[in-house]
Amino acid sequence: MTLLSGDAAATVPVNVTVAAGATTAGFQIDTTAVGAVTSAVITGNYNGAQIATLTINPPVLASVSLNPASVTGGTSSTGTVTLGSAAPAAGSVVTLSSGDAAATVPVNVTVAAGATTATFQVNTVPVGSVTSAVITGNYNGAQTATLTINPPVLASVALNPTSVTGGTSSTGTVTLGSAAPTAGSVVALSSGDAAATVPVNVTVAGGATTATFQIDTIPVGVVTSAVITGNYNGAQTATLTINPPVLASVSLNLTSIVGGTSSTATVTLASAAPTAGSVVTLSSGNGAATVPVSVTVAGGATAANFQVNTVAVGSVTSAVITGTYNGAQTATLTINPPVLTAVFVNPGTVLAGIGATGTVTLSSAAPASGAIVTLLSGDAAAMFRLP
Repeated sequence: MTLLSGDAAATVPVNVTVAAGATTAGFQIDTTAVGAVTSAVITGNYNGAQIATLTINPPVLASVSLNPASVTGGTSSTGTVTLGSAAPAAGSVVTLSSGDAAATVPVNVTVAAGATTATFQVNTVPVGSVTSAVITGNYNGAQTATLTINPPVLASVALNPTSVTGGTSSTGTVTLGSAAPTAGSVVALSSGDAAATVPVNVTVAGGATTATFQIDTIPVGVVTSAVITGNYNGAQTATLTINPPVLASVSLNLTSIVGGTSSTATVTLASAAPTAGSVVTLSSGNGAATVPVSVTVAGGATAANFQVNTVAVGSVTSAVITGTYNGAQTATLTINPPVLTAVFVNPGTVLAGIGATGTVTLSSAAPASGAIVTLLSGDAAAMFRLP
């Protein structure tokens, strides 16, 4: 029996033999991939013709898959379309679409002749919240896959500098793990200590990854740590160390005085004192000069005065005045002994053999041990006699 196919998509043997005594014989029909439903009329001829029709179907889209299935907005994923059987000679054009503007795909992708798969890129844009985009492929039937697009997360909070003196400021920087969406990303801010204040939030502009903000501090009495927290789809922290003021100097308005008089001293802090004030301890390195136990720099001020009192001394004396507050500073006071300012003789004229009284006068009180004034007469006719 001779055989014939009415379409090249189906091929049959030239003939088939029905064995002696039999009434039937089988034969194989081979097909090729087709791009559309195709009908092939198969004809058998042996003392008359008979036909049968074979319907040849094109491949169908079996699946759409994504790798990865979850991305951060602004990055991409690779999509794969898979046919249920090999594509025909002209290839199979699979149309593509995305269910959300945050993800874009090509209009179509072609599975090459004889192949079953093809890949395409899914591009995304930054988003402000978790977004799902359904990616659809269509070729003799539709298949879908869902891409999850995640917003950026806060990657870090940094401070510059990380250590400040109370009353000064530091600059904070928030950094996202990827670009902010068009509307920007609002990062919430907080401080773990009242000595440091931050804005309620800071906005990272669309397309940017960083934003800066100012941290203001107030004077503190002791070293204080303030944890600065940023929160945007996750929290990050940085610690700011706030230092109390340090004593910058001790100065004297008179650095050299006569014993028994006083000098005014000033302690100066490098920055303003905290609300409760800064108590600077004082000491003198010589008993000839006395100072208070301490002096308080008022809250918000940087300086305070105190008096240095002295006693009479018999020789030039140095007293080191020390102030201590988160560090020590000194100033040296020179204390001078009194000087002889006058010698008087009363009466100023006498007859020979008659005495007179002399008086010596010092510029200030003599020290506790007294002041010995040496005397000298310029003529042997006058001699000294102590009372």
